[in-house]
Amino acid sequence: MRLFRDGRLVGRQPAALGGSADVIFDGIAVPAGARTVELSAYAFNSDGVKSPNARATVEVPAASEAAPSARPHAYVLSVGIDRYQDPALDLAYATADAELLNRELTAGLSAQYDVRAVKLLGSARGEPQGSREALVAALRRLAGAPGAQPVPTAGFDQLAPATPDDVVLITFAGHGASSPDGRFHLLLGDFAGAAANDVAPGAAGALDDLTLAGRDRRH
Repeated sequence: MRLFRDGRLVGRQPAALGGSADVIFDGIAVPAGARTVELSAYAFNSDGVKSPNARATVEVPAASEAAPSARPHAYVLSVGIDRYQDPALDLAYATADAELLNRELTAGLSAQYDVRAVKLLGSARGEPQGSREALVAALRRLAGAPGAQPVPTAGFDQLAPATPDDVVLITFAGHGASSPDGRFHLLLGDFAGAAANDVAPGAAGALDDLTLAGRDRRH
């Protein structure tokens, strides 16, 4: 089951639910100054068939409203991997693409947002900032998850728990692959496979795993 607030995914129940059941999502934040929000949800059955969307418009009590900050933040996280454990997977321009996207997005957003830009680049083999651990740490920092470890890259300390008024943009330049279980994976610099499609079922790095890493905060 997935819950959306004004079209943005804010809650997820990955566990299978037998028959009918009540699912409670708590701690869902609302944008500052909002008077109404639209909530929508859908689920999948055991055959992977999606249900119709359920929708409800909810009025926000005045006591829950907060004064908007002067400028919301835009967190721009750009990942680029040129060097992999297997040199046969090496790329030539992924880090350059990541730096270009980071620069252009920062310039385009700076008029409306306080931009905090971070780059996780794997320009050398074994670069810690180009690892899956670094990406998960950044997502956990943005989600306000406890115990999120710092990453040795410029600007990482700028990352803070995002609010409903903030924008988070993540770009990725590098290899991707799907595993036999149908999950799509971003291949970070510490990927140890011998080929881009050498991803075992249940391997770390699947997009749904990374989504969960950034989903501890209901914003």
